[in-house]
Amino acid sequence: MESPEKKSRAQLLKKVEFLKTKITEFGKAETKQKETDERIRFLSSVVEQSFDGMGIADLKGNLLFVNDAWTRMHGYNKAEELTGKHLSIFHNKKQLTNDVEPFTQMVLKKGFHTGEVGHIRKDGTTFPTQMTTTVLKDKNGKPIAMTGIARDITEKKNAEDKLKANNQQLLASEQQLKATNQQLEASNQQLKAANQQFEASEQQLKATNQQLEATNQQLRASEETIKESENNLRTLFNAMTDIVFELDYDGTYINIAPTSPELMFKPSEDVIGKTLHEIFPKPEADKFLEFIRKCLNENKINIIEYPLTINERTIWFEGRATPKTKNSILYIAHDITERKQAEEELEHSNSLIQQERNMFMAGPVVVFKWRNTEGWPVEYVSPNVKEVFDFSVKELISGEIFYAELIPSEDIDRVATEVAFYSKNGVESFTHQPYRIVLKDGQIIWVDDFTSILRNENGDITHYLGYIVDITEHKQVEQELVKAKEHAEENDRLKTAFLQNISHEIRSPMNGILGFTDLLLEPGLTGEEQHEYIEIIKNSGDRMLNTINDLIDISMIESGQVKVAVSEVNVNEQIEYLYTFLKPEAEKKGIQLSFKNLLHPWEVNIKTDHEKVYAILINLIKNAIKFTNDGSIEFGYNKKTDSGPAELEFFVKDTGIGIPKKWRQAIFERFVQADFSLSKKYEGSGLGLSISKAYVEMLGGKIWVESKEGEGSVFYFTIPYSTDKSETTTNNEAESATKSEHEVKKLKILIAEDEEFADLYLTKVLKDYYKKALHAKTGIEAVDICRNNPDIDLILMDIKMPEMSGYDATRKIREFNKNVIIIAQTAYALTGDREKAINSGCNDYISKPIEKDKLKEIIGKHLSAVYKK
Repeated sequence: MESPEKKSRAQLLKKVEFLKTKITEFGKAETKQKETDERIRFLSSVVEQSFDGMGIADLKGNLLFVNDAWTRMHGYNKAEELTGKHLSIFHNKKQLTNDVEPFTQMVLKKGFHTGEVGHIRKDGTTFPTQMTTTVLKDKNGKPIAMTGIARDITEKKNAEDKLKANNQQLLASEQQLKATNQQLEASNQQLKAANQQFEASEQQLKATNQQLEATNQQLRASEETIKESENNLRTLFNAMTDIVFELDYDGTYINIAPTSPELMFKPSEDVIGKTLHEIFPKPEADKFLEFIRKCLNENKINIIEYPLTINERTIWFEGRATPKTKNSILYIAHDITERKQAEEELEHSNSLIQQERNMFMAGPVVVFKWRNTEGWPVEYVSPNVKEVFDFSVKELISGEIFYAELIPSEDIDRVATEVAFYSKNGVESFTHQPYRIVLKDGQIIWVDDFTSILRNENGDITHYLGYIVDITEHKQVEQELVKAKEHAEENDRLKTAFLQNISHEIRSPMNGILGFTDLLLEPGLTGEEQHEYIEIIKNSGDRMLNTINDLIDISMIESGQVKVAVSEVNVNEQIEYLYTFLKPEAEKKGIQLSFKNLLHPWEVNIKTDHEKVYAILINLIKNAIKFTNDGSIEFGYNKKTDSGPAELEFFVKDTGIGIPKKWRQAIFERFVQADFSLSKKYEGSGLGLSISKAYVEMLGGKIWVESKEGEGSVFYFTIPYSTDKSETTTNNEAESATKSEHEVKKLKILIAEDEEFADLYLTKVLKDYYKKALHAKTGIEAVDICRNNPDIDLILMDIKMPEMSGYDATRKIREFNKNVIIIAQTAYALTGDREKAINSGCNDYISKPIEKDKLKEIIGKHLSAVYKK
């Protein structure tokens, strides 16, 4: 059996070994703590030099850490004064209710939040901050603390408040100033009470025999805390909105914080290891280097303000340089653009404030003071009331007119409800929703009303002080903007309907063309079936061509490319031609078509644009045929000389479906007709009337409609009656067109056309006209054939050909052949193309697709003139 002495000694040795082990662990932990301290030294330096206040608090709101910026911001000398204090010492009661509680709820809800929060300094003064708070969590996602970054925005707020104050100085009252003083006194009392609410307490040291174990536990906890502190500091560092650099004495970039890359003059990866002179232009680089060296030479913090242009935007910075080592500085650049802008605005506002003060009493603001009794009797009104309300001061303060009587019945209940609501809730001033005022002459105006509530010493409301501004013009502009918005939305809707209609007008005839072309290819068709299918294909092609022509015309009009080409026009002949041209189409529907020509032969020739008058009339007459199912259509003109210059008033009268009253103006607008429900069952692009209106206005006239739904319509348009009586030549187109083909001798013709199918078509159409047909596929080839064949009678010249255009080829031919008849043919078919062709030397012009009868009519006209010679 072991002796007691041996047993006691063994136990003592065991305890000594245990103590040695614990001491060794303590030493290792202490070494590890030093290494960790070294890791966070750079981050701590950055945090301490930051412009922003930074702090960490536990979940109960007790401070664990604050940097020097936080300490100075709140008026304390040392951070140790605040460690362990509750966050509520930085807020008065009002701030806790209005700012802190809602802000905290958002933080707990989202895990982070940024917003404006009011703070209070040690001396009791308050200041606004831009707060960013984040909940810190442990590795298991459990919240363990909160970090906060506070930026003092007093200068920004002061600038904003000064601007507001300058605009509201004339609205201030003695009662508001008194209330402000009371609020400041209450804030001081709340601060004193808050400073007395919390007292620090210390814990008793545990017994000596438990100190070693407690120390070990503290070391383990300290290691975790250090890791958390490092993470917290890194979080704060990354959340900074400033740019942080480390530079040496020569201006070389050593390190850059990864914050706010949008404020960097160049990306971070392009800056590290380079000097200021490699990054900035020489003047800026010299200035920054001098600033850095001054900081190091004097061994003190230096501050500088400067602008930089980044991404075409001028940004103002405030830079703070702090010596870090003997050869390097820590440089923090802070964006102060908003402050600079506010300072400029404030300076501008101060320059205008005296002028605003002088203008106030003569301006649109009328000041009323009325008693808090029934009807609101007026006790005071500013002298300018006469200019705005038309009442005199004497009339309004006589007691015979109450302020409530000036407000119309439609608005008085709402205004009274607003007054009662704000009075009950204890506010000092409020702004009414705009309401109306009835002036002395019965006219009604809209006003804005900023009202202050005046109370006596007992808190009872005695008077209301109202600042009334006439906003009638503003209301009118607002209503006009609403109408403009609605008009724009309606235009978008109508354009969509128009595009849908155009799609239908192109796809439907295309379906007819392609579908019946396929049917024509089927074997075994009878002659009657073939004729029927070909007629459908032709009608579909005509319909699609009309749609394309309308689109081209409206596009030319919209782009301003349509010009007026004035020439001599025989009005009677044009009316008669349209009658002859459209009579078969009217008779096909069983409609009687008639016309009226009222001018004498010696006054029918006028100066106008032949093509546009023709386009207007044919649009109106075709519309009349389209929307008339039976009855009659009459068209013609009257000469008007009773009011102003003479003009011709054309008319197209039908017995069709008529036009509802609400649409009689809209039908002339672009994109509108496609939206009419009545037009859904009728073919057409819906652009004819828009084009007609544009052409009429170009010719110096106007267009309108008179209609009765279910009975018919009469469309009118006018053009100036301009004539040169010295010229009495007449147009013999109708006569020429009637000449029969047997009067045309066998010709030698040249077809200048690069499209094979078009060349073939012309060759077939004119087979009865020529004894020999020559063919050219380029402009140069056409010139050469014409030069080698001087006996050519007729040239059909395509305008768009390879190597040389038809215009240029015509000019070349006219150099050696003045007599040959040249007819231009083109697929452009734009307004003005005819004049361009004539100016180049062509005798006439025809647009593709070429109608056989139209082509023969043009050829007959020019051959007839040759025969007469």
